[in-house]
Amino acid sequence: MRVFGLHFFGAAAATILVIGCVDAASSQSAAAAKQPRDVCALLAAKEVAEVTGLPIERVAKTADGGCEWYANAAAQQQKGSDTARSTLQQLMTQEPKSADEGVRTMENLMKGLSGAAAPTKPVFAATVHWDDGDQAEAVLKGTMAVNSAGAPGGGLERIDGLGDRAFIGAMGTLFYVRKGRALVLFGASGITRDQEIALARKVVSKL
Repeated sequence: MRVFGLHFFGAAAATILVIGCVDAASSQSAAAAKQPRDVCALLAAKEVAEVTGLPIERVAKTADGGCEWYANAAAQQQKGSDTARSTLQQLMTQEPKSADEGVRTMENLMKGLSGAAAPTKPVFAATVHWDDGDQAEAVLKGTMAVNSAGAPGGGLERIDGLGDRAFIGAMGTLFYVRKGRALVLFGASGITRDQEIALARKVVSKL
């Protein structure tokens, strides 16, 4: 039995969604064993620092085979505060051109607040499900359909030009990419939506 997890960060703190799955056959497990398993090797700390502007002090493998990148806590707290402050100012002075733009702006505000409130949380996280992507995607879409029913900006928004297909949920509560048989789950705290997507592109390009 193999349990896999999804790490994502939304609202003012990190949230962890865990989804259980059992491998269908031993042959699938054998094929998975041939795949590179070190997710941390897909994204260098220097690359995270270049995109986020934060010094990365630690990179850690997770129990579910994923990876988390941790920034200097003081720097992340300051960046989160700056992001929240500038985003709030934007909301006060510029009316969003659409409901979707308003939701994305609020997402940046909440990510900034989470970084300021919990600076010891990973600034970026990724988990790759190498061979059970179809099943994982079905579960994720089903969960989002139930949780976002009727909510403004709810559901999944497609991100063009990333992997075979990529979707992000309202307020950034879910972000995943499909490439071949694999499904990659991403999460972030204290950085903007655009920075999270930029880091995801770097990871996916190396799959």
